[in-house]
Amino acid sequence: LRAKTGEFRRRVADAVAAPIVRRGKPLKVLEVGAGTGAITEAIVERMGAGDELHLIEINPEFVKVLQDEFGRLTAPKIRIDALDIEKLPADARYD
Repeated sequence: LRAKTGEFRRRVADAVAAPIVRRGKPLKVLEVGAGTGAITEAIVERMGAGDELHLIEINPEFVKVLQDEFGRLTAPKIRIDALDIEKLPADARYD
């Protein structure tokens, strides 16, 4: 059952991340409610050097998990914030 569950999660993550396509210029992607990073991994796989991924998570325990899992990556650049999405600056722009 765990193998099927893991496969299902991976398919969902791939489907959610599928619209992220490199088009020659650096990407700037926002993931809101990143949780433990189930979808984040699929997003990271579609990004590269020069790109930026901004992870927003309100739960401080999940932020710790995200920092442990993705905080050391350098490509793409990853920013992890413990933040209520309503506090995101209105002028923030993402692809």
